Amino acid sequence: MAHRAWKRFLDGATMQALRRLNAWAEKHPRTSASAAGVILGGSGDLMAQRIEANDVELETAGAVLGSEPPSTAVRWVEEAVNGHGSSEDRGSAVDALARPATPMPPSARTTAEAAAPYTPDIFRLALVSTYCGSAAFWIWHPLYTWMDRRFGFGTRAVLIKVFIDNFIGLPFIDLPSFYLCTLGPRVGLSEAAHRLRVDWWPSMQMGLCAWVPVTAIGFSSVTPPHLRLPMFYSLECGWACFLSYTSNQQKKRERMRERQVYLEQQQRQAG
Repeated sequence: MAHRAWKRFLDGATMQALRRLNAWAEKHPRTSASAAGVILGGSGDLMAQRIEANDVELETAGAVLGSEPPSTAVRWVEEAVNGHGSSEDRGSAVDALARPATPMPPSARTTAEAAAPYTPDIFRLALVSTYCGSAAFWIWHPLYTWMDRRFGFGTRAVLIKVFIDNFIGLPFIDLPSFYLCTLGPRVGLSEAAHRLRVDWWPSMQMGLCAWVPVTAIGFSSVTPPHLRLPMFYSLECGWACFLSYTSNQQKKRERMRERQVYLEQQQRQAG
């Protein structure tokens, strides 16, 4: 009996909170969209950072258990990162990492990264959250409001809005601004532009698969206009995770190139 009463209370409290949230979003659609962008976009970046940390750990396990046995350099790096070992060992680790002429297993660098405890990059998180919230406030809400006024509603209007959002907004607004705003302050505009050129087409393919059906539902009469952007940002959490992960793969590419060079050097020495 008490369980049923508690359940009814929770259901009533939840519905009341949702009604208040809906009323607030209807009264302040631009602000609610921006808040959804900050929260969900930032959550997506945190997921991306956690996935990247797991990638490093998996690469380390593969290097240690696979064809590249742990070397002295790996031990030096692990001890240096963990604060153990003598000062000579830590100096040897620095020398091993800085010596370009001596081939060194790529697992040494990867092990050094994996040995450090995972801590999220707060500056990167702030950039992604700020971008997602600002884009909702200054770009997407005004754009969607203009499209509603210009094209109205109905099947033809939905098709036009889906086309504008996915074939103009996504490739020429969303992807370039995400890379330049979230990567530019961290790695420089030239490097951000380079990564955009490399990732643009794969990101477009993924974006079209994800956003075309979602925007078709969002622009239809099924979704109230004031809830459209918050609904879009429910998917934005996953989209921000994908973009943040994809745009920060430069270190992984460098590790793969380093591993390939090392293996080629080992093959030449064995030959």
